[in-house]
Amino acid sequence: ELSQPIMQFANIKIDNFEEALNKLQNMEISYGTIKAFAQRYEMSIDSEDHWEIKGYFFEDSYNDQVFYIETIYLKRDNINYDDKIKINIKFYKKSNNNKANDRFIYTWLILLIWDLRLTEMF
Repeated sequence: ELSQPIMQFANIKIDNFEEALNKLQNMEISYGTIKAFAQRYEMSIDSEDHWEIKGYFFEDSYNDQVFYIETIYLKRDNINYDDKIKINIKFYKKSNNNKANDRFIYTWLILLIWDLRLTEMF
């Protein structure tokens, strides 16, 4: 059962990280899909207060890297799971805002592409 999803990863071809990231920028996707992805991979919520969501992030504190899914400011009391939102994807080193390492970027891109069913784009 496990080999089937793992074998599917071979179908995702990422030759250039910048090109892959550009395909994912300003992508419109349902709020529920992004929220489920963030919960599945234990991402934290970036918010000003309890009612506003700026995005979701995963911080690799060992290597000081961040994977960030930026959303428009969402009001928790004014959003439904099927509402479409635009997202932007960012990767960076936390301490100096430099580029995260390639393995970190590749891993999250594969998870994002696979989980959001975007394999036809790659």
